[in-house]
Amino acid sequence: MHDSFHRMDRCRAGGFSLVEVMITLFIAATFITMAVPAFQEVIEDTRATSQINTVSAALNLARSEANKRGDAVSICKTDDQSSCGDDTVSWAEGYVLFLNKDRDDPPEIDADEEIIRYFPALPGTSTLEGDWGGFAEGVTFLPDGSVTETGVFVVCQNWDPHTAKGVLVSLVGRIRTARDSNGDGYLEDSSGNVMSCWP
Repeated sequence: MHDSFHRMDRCRAGGFSLVEVMITLFIAATFITMAVPAFQEVIEDTRATSQINTVSAALNLARSEANKRGDAVSICKTDDQSSCGDDTVSWAEGYVLFLNKDRDDPPEIDADEEIIRYFPALPGTSTLEGDWGGFAEGVTFLPDGSVTETGVFVVCQNWDPHTAKGVLVSLVGRIRTARDSNGDGYLEDSSGNVMSCWP
């Protein structure tokens, strides 16, 4: 009998009591609850960065193709991969890069104009907007690399301006990433205005 109690004491010394397990689970749950929102922000920031990098790559490709072909190349929003969208179509639904021989303004894809590349819709709650000025309908690069109008593209997650990532295009066709110059957590356009997730 004494041996069996001694064995039970040794077993108990190597394990955890129910109270210890519950406390450990409570602490772990608290840490997970605190970490999930921060992890979600990292995911959204990474997604927005990837999406604005794709926009920047599309703009650089359009500029390069215009120079190489010696003709105007445009990018416009589309919902059918073969025509430029009107005011009811969002840039987030997809956009297409094409040879704009007749230099339509705003850009229009004609039957004899080659579609160079299609960029599909953004997933989930991602938004992409061309500013309500120059890039509301599209952007056209000329053979010398310049654009017909300046403008900004902005990607956001869940319409949150803290997640905004932007690309600015100058009149000479210089493409650059927007920055938060004053450290307030919001990106600014070339005039110093806060970039908006809304068109």
